[in-house]
Amino acid sequence: GMVFQNYAIFPHLTVFDNVAYGLRAQKCPKEDIAPRVEKALELMQISALRDRKPAEMSGGQQQRIALARAIVIEPEVLLMDEPLSNLDAKLRVTMRWEIKKLQRRLGITTIYVTHDQEEALAISDRIAVMKDGHIMQIGTPKEIYIKPANPFVAGFIGTSNFLDAQVQDSTEPISSECVIEEKYSTTLPLNTSFKGKVIVSVRPEQCIINSDEGLKGTITLSTFLGDFISYEITLEDDKVIQVNEYTKETQDLREVGDVVFVKFNPKAVSIYIKETGEVLSC
Repeated sequence: GMVFQNYAIFPHLTVFDNVAYGLRAQKCPKEDIAPRVEKALELMQISALRDRKPAEMSGGQQQRIALARAIVIEPEVLLMDEPLSNLDAKLRVTMRWEIKKLQRRLGITTIYVTHDQEEALAISDRIAVMKDGHIMQIGTPKEIYIKPANPFVAGFIGTSNFLDAQVQDSTEPISSECVIEEKYSTTLPLNTSFKGKVIVSVRPEQCIINSDEGLKGTITLSTFLGDFISYEITLEDDKVIQVNEYTKETQDLREVGDVVFVKFNPKAVSIYIKETGEVLSC
């Protein structure tokens, strides 16, 4: 089964005939077509629209027609090519959950192509991140987000801050002293003997703003986003990083121009060899 980005439903056919198209093309027995189409329409909650033409419907309804047409043939594999890209933001979220519930209910193996990282994290059991036709990493949404295999994956899935650092010798057997942006020295749980230049990747929500420890910077932008506040902070070397703080009832927004220090949980970072992009084991 296939669901296209632009739905590819026939404008001159009714909803019923659009959904029945695949069955007729497969020479399905005539007496089986109507009950199977009705079942698909009911599953997609569009039974009342069976006699209408696509032009009379919203984008969300047209998308449901395309889904019904794809599943009515009972495929072994369902392919979806960015099926939500033409919908508005709120409807995309609604249909995202509808598709996930549909897939769970029918148990159809589904390959879902999307450039929307949030959509990929929300809807999938496993994610394959591709670049230039090559697979960079395959894993669960949690694995991809928490332990990205290389800087490309870290930057493509979600938001990451990339900091230049130098791994130095340490007296601890399973940790290394790491100097970040030539300013902030911290111990990282590196299970490797590598010493040299690295890239430290840290998510905005794993950064901690405090008054006296970490990388020094100035808040240049503050954005209230409901459940969290996103700060853009310019460090002393002019590198810009993003820090997200969860909203607290008594917390006032930090002001643009405030000088702050930023540190992070050493266990919540990903570290890559700068020259090769190879991930270092933590």
